[in-house]
Amino acid sequence: MMHKIFLWLLVSIHSAACSADALQIVVLDVGEGQAILLKRENRGILIDTGHAGTARSLLDKLDQYRVTQLDHLMFTHLHPDHASGYFRIREAFPTAYIHDNGDPAALVSPIDMVRWTADALLADPNRQAIAVRERLDWMGVKIMPVWPERLEGTHLNRNSLVLLIEYASANALVMGDVDIEVERQLTNGKSLPKNIELLVAGHHGSRHSSHRPFLQAVNPEVCVISVNSGNVRGYPDASTVQRLKDNCSRLYRTDRYGDIRLTWQTGEVMIDKKQSAE
Repeated sequence: MMHKIFLWLLVSIHSAACSADALQIVVLDVGEGQAILLKRENRGILIDTGHAGTARSLLDKLDQYRVTQLDHLMFTHLHPDHASGYFRIREAFPTAYIHDNGDPAALVSPIDMVRWTADALLADPNRQAIAVRERLDWMGVKIMPVWPERLEGTHLNRNSLVLLIEYASANALVMGDVDIEVERQLTNGKSLPKNIELLVAGHHGSRHSSHRPFLQAVNPEVCVISVNSGNVRGYPDASTVQRLKDNCSRLYRTDRYGDIRLTWQTGEVMIDKKQSAE
């Protein structure tokens, strides 16, 4: 890998002193769900929110990381563990632009919270659907959906946005809740970089994600599983964890390590963690 990893032994959440060109990516510990913060200076982008029950603590984390302006809120998909924090975040940051895949299946979902969130997004004047080959440019950061090519059926997980994040010479992939079939199609396509610095593993480490050919294709340096302790669905699956260990230089889990923060500057990736990786 072209980037060297530095392990800093830190005890608590704090805003590290970084150069002005640094990008911080924080995979936040939101319990059962996912939320990822991109931060430059005092401004941020949030990818997913976790579930509604942790929205207050998510706002506290944004305050601890000294985010005073949230420019964009992006959703990989509208399942409650990814998107039901929308209501609380929207109240706190009423001018943020909202981006999602515009999946019409969410509007008729049998899951009440999915349907309510979809209805609220439909009425949000700052909501903009984003699709493959569209790009969000923000403070030198490029965020591009590489999946789905098209919205099909009612499978919200399979229609999740997969986001490629580029900054300086580093890349990250946020996989949402896609499964092995999506990974296979991405691997067979030409939209993925051959080496990435960060992979936020799909579907919280489900056995139906992070298959070996995909991991070998993107060759991740750091992998993160966003999951809660004692997950009722058994996430992360032991075989998935092993595949990630076999194919990542470092593996972290939010249930064991809390927030996972990477600081990207030109030529280096730094991980601030109290404990060593898996």
